[in-house]
Amino acid sequence: MTSVVEVLVFDQTKNEAFDFVIQENFLKLVDDTWYSSNSILNSLQHLGNFRNKACWDDITIPESHLFVMHSFEYLKSSFDEDLDEIRSFKFFTAVMMRKYQFSGVDGFSQITITKQTSDKLNVCLTLEDTFDYNKIKKPSIQLVVNNSI
Repeated sequence: MTSVVEVLVFDQTKNEAFDFVIQENFLKLVDDTWYSSNSILNSLQHLGNFRNKACWDDITIPESHLFVMHSFEYLKSSFDEDLDEIRSFKFFTAVMMRKYQFSGVDGFSQITITKQTSDKLNVCLTLEDTFDYNKIKKPSIQLVVNNSI
């Protein structure tokens, strides 16, 4: 899985932009809580979307987008990564990233998150993949030409 991902964040409603990097040590924080009951999700049990969802593994990719979307309102113009609000935004972004990875979308080096309006979020993943033809067993290909048609 991807170990370092650059995250570009644009809030078009406030005309602000931020960037940060999610590194493997931060992803470990997400992984350590992935299957554990979570107080945030438990407090949302009364909502239809989150009924019977107690850990991060239980939510869907669109539900992970909701957490990122709602944490936008706590971002300030000074993006200080030591602030709890920024760490929460970064954590929810890492949860979303893991949801993509566990669903089979991996190999991305950059995520661009754009809040377009108060209820519209755009997520763009920049994927990188290297295919080395020399490392696979080459099939024996036989070309048959049929000129009888």
